[in-house]
Amino acid sequence: MAKKIVTFGEIMMRLTTPGRQRFSQANSYDATFGGGEANVAVSLARFGCNSVFATALPDNALADSVRQCLQGHGVRVEGPSVEGARLGLYFMETGANQRSGQVVYDRSSSAFASLETSVIDWASVFEDADWFHVSGISPAVSASAAEVTLEAVEAAKAAGVNVSLDLNYRARLWQYPCDPREVMRKLVSLTDVLIAGREDSQKSLGIAGEGDPDSQEYFRVLTANLEQEFPDLSAIAVTIRDTKTAEHHDWAACLRTGKETLFSKQYEIRDIVDRVGSGDAFAAGLIFGLTEKMVPRDALEFAAAANCLKHSIEGDFNLVSADEVKCLASGAETGRVQR
Repeated sequence: MAKKIVTFGEIMMRLTTPGRQRFSQANSYDATFGGGEANVAVSLARFGCNSVFATALPDNALADSVRQCLQGHGVRVEGPSVEGARLGLYFMETGANQRSGQVVYDRSSSAFASLETSVIDWASVFEDADWFHVSGISPAVSASAAEVTLEAVEAAKAAGVNVSLDLNYRARLWQYPCDPREVMRKLVSLTDVLIAGREDSQKSLGIAGEGDPDSQEYFRVLTANLEQEFPDLSAIAVTIRDTKTAEHHDWAACLRTGKETLFSKQYEIRDIVDRVGSGDAFAAGLIFGLTEKMVPRDALEFAAAANCLKHSIEGDFNLVSADEVKCLASGAETGRVQR
């Protein structure tokens, strides 16, 4: 039976400048949908999971398009329609060569930002669920969204559901009066599997490694420090990105389970099509590997390969199958036309 995996977060309309135009050049925008937890939900549905995305949407035609989009990828949407609210937006300017990309958020007063506790029936959402995934983006959106995120995690734990949390620190989102570290520490204390970027744990939790930040030893110490601070974590994954230019990255990840820290193969990713959502692709790959009872090494390599493939696909969603990911993870010849 397919594993039921629930994610919770905000999905937005993504408006991207055509080609690699700057915002000041654009007279039109390419419109798609995306958002961290929705991206994870789409990946898991494409891997064959029973994927459920819990959110709040406005009561309008744009929300209908969101539902149709997600349902078309095999994702079931749960959550209220909020009358008078709006769909969040984000604007994307793609980088090129040594020029970095830019994101501008427009999410205030969105249906998700306005969501209150006790609105979503979490007992129903988590019925027969195997896993729950959320990220640090959700509690950063608003004070009420932070309260609902905590409510969701507590409900998942009460239902005996494994919880994964991607720290996903976004400085531009934490705009309401709070201490992000206090918010995130409370969530991590209820988490089973923690996922983070290289700097997320320091910014979200105040925890870092030691020595050369590009060395494997740094990540061994970092994951050991996280494990010591949060001993209930069963696994800790950290992604390791070395950005050469906007279109050329070296990418790997590590996974600590127990006292062992494993490192994936490193991917040299050139001519990047779209890096947005690649961290979500990694999270989905890791969740899939762990729920499918892969050994830690295989789960890590599956997740790393999923991340690599996402860099070749436009938009937020990682539109690949589990077989495609397994093929890359196995070291099979890549780049050839499949006939």
